[in-house]
Amino acid sequence: MSILVISDLHFEKGSFRGVYQDGALDWLLSMIDKTKPAALVGLGDWGYAWTCEDWNLLTEKVTTHAIFGNHDNVNLLESIKNKDDSRILAHDGEIRTIEGIKFGFINGIMSDNGTPRRNVSRSTSEDFLRIVSTNFKKLDILCTHESPIVPEYGKKFNSGIGPAAMTKVIEKVQPKISISGHLDFGPYTISKIGKTITIRIESGQMNRHYSIIKPDKNEVEVWYDENLKEKLSVALRTS
Repeated sequence: MSILVISDLHFEKGSFRGVYQDGALDWLLSMIDKTKPAALVGLGDWGYAWTCEDWNLLTEKVTTHAIFGNHDNVNLLESIKNKDDSRILAHDGEIRTIEGIKFGFINGIMSDNGTPRRNVSRSTSEDFLRIVSTNFKKLDILCTHESPIVPEYGKKFNSGIGPAAMTKVIEKVQPKISISGHLDFGPYTISKIGKTITIRIESGQMNRHYSIIKPDKNEVEVWYDENLKEKLSVALRTS
């Protein structure tokens, strides 16, 4: 069975980056119908248009595991549950075994002092490093909203505290894969930090990219709508 991963869906009643976002939920539901995943993992920036009824439509189709980004209704995310009454929102440092793969989750993005913005909490770089040092001794896939710096961004990127610190976080925990979103550098990026494959995806209506993880085949794919963009062979399990 496969695991569908999205980030930065930005389901909004209006435009985001000049593209109307009202169709984001319908697009996601249609991708679930086509790919038929065993689970959905969402890496934050779900958007502000969600209602309880919308979440029910989603969780009726697929068991969902979520973190929040910096554009989310966190109170609503905290209240939503799957059909089996499990929380969709993962806690910082939580490990969930999905289809035999150990996924570790950290919410949000970083700031110098961890000051919340728009009622969404933020963490310091020390918080992120403490979480991975304490909780992630063995991990297959690290799931964050914050993305690291990779060479593919070139010199046009002013890193800021989050992306620079994320590189250290990945070096510390050394998962097989680190997958994230947040940064607007095209629809997706695949790179490496040490032995870790890093994937950044953008699932909003402007880009409509997502990842499919296939544990039984040790494969990770990146798709645009119904078009396969890249396929990687990865030994997914740590043990």
